[in-house]
Amino acid sequence: LAKALVQAAEGRLDVKSLYSVVAHKRFVSDLTDKAGKKMYRALAANLHIFSSKQRKFLEKESALAREYAATAFVGIQKQKDESDEEEGKEEQVANSAEEMMARIRGFVREKQSESGQTNGSTEGNVGADSSTPAEASQDKE
Repeated sequence: LAKALVQAAEGRLDVKSLYSVVAHKRFVSDLTDKAGKKMYRALAANLHIFSSKQRKFLEKESALAREYAATAFVGIQKQKDESDEEEGKEEQVANSAEEMMARIRGFVREKQSESGQTNGSTEGNVGADSSTPAEASQDKE
């Protein structure tokens, strides 16, 4: 149905023919609930291709509308709300990680200043051996 609606919008399919198929009462027979809802959502999104009289019938009086209009958009809103919730949680996790990294950087800077280090400087490294390997071998002799 979605492809047919697109083709009708592009002028490659006769709108009257599509209307006669979609408006028929047997159009919804043997549809699963999921397929019916999906078809109604596709139809609702493309009602602009039909005349106002056809639009009114398809939107409210057709077998597809009577069967699926009330519930077609219910699951969509729930899924959207869940995805919004997930995005909010992901954002909170990212913010928490950034805050933790800022605290760690502050802690490292504090410890460096306590030990007399500055950016890139190795002065004041506790336990650091500042002698060269040649000096170390002379000390052993």
